Amino acid sequence: MKQKSKFLNVICIIIFYLTGNLLLAQSKDSLIIADNSQAFYDIILVGESNGVVETSVKDLSKYLQQISGAQFEVKNKKGEKPAIYVGDKDQRFFNGKFSHLQTRNSFSVNMQRDSKGVNDIYLVGQDSTATAFAVYT
Repeated sequence: MKQKSKFLNVICIIIFYLTGNLLLAQSKDSLIIADNSQAFYDIILVGESNGVVETSVKDLSKYLQQISGAQFEVKNKKGEKPAIYVGDKDQRFFNGKFSHLQTRNSFSVNMQRDSKGVNDIYLVGQDSTATAFAVYT
């Protein structure tokens, strides 16, 4: 039980650190993914995935809920909300944006503003293991 508690604490610290970096990355806006137990983002599982990626996405949804009290839905396509995209770099959806991820286990955790001014989050890996690394980072 202590091991699980330590793991949850580490995940919380990492997410707060990541969120802090995302807030700093935007000069005038703030990135709020949930407030008052309401999720403002959906988690989008891009393309075909295997058990490693599916498990990491379930964990992401679970830990974000534990931290914020909000239910983060996992979907296969974007809806009305901004998105946290999770997938391997070779998925057609990414249109080669992550082709620089060439080395084994390389991944990218970043935010990009779409054409409507919405800030989406991307957790993308060179392969499924690297994608899981992006999620857990």
